[in-house]
Amino acid sequence: MVYQDGSIAEGFPVKGDGVATIGQLNAEGKQNLIVGSSDSHIYVYSLE
Repeated sequence: MVYQDGSIAEGFPVKGDGVATIGQLNAEGKQNLIVGSSDSHIYVYSLE
């Protein structure tokens, strides 16, 4: 994940490739990054 100024967000890059989506998965109000991978896994990362 890259900020508008070009700096990379802390904890990135993360494993995964292809199309990613960011959304809320539960009622906690936190956003999650969801991405698949070429090894048939789905990765879900919590964004703080």
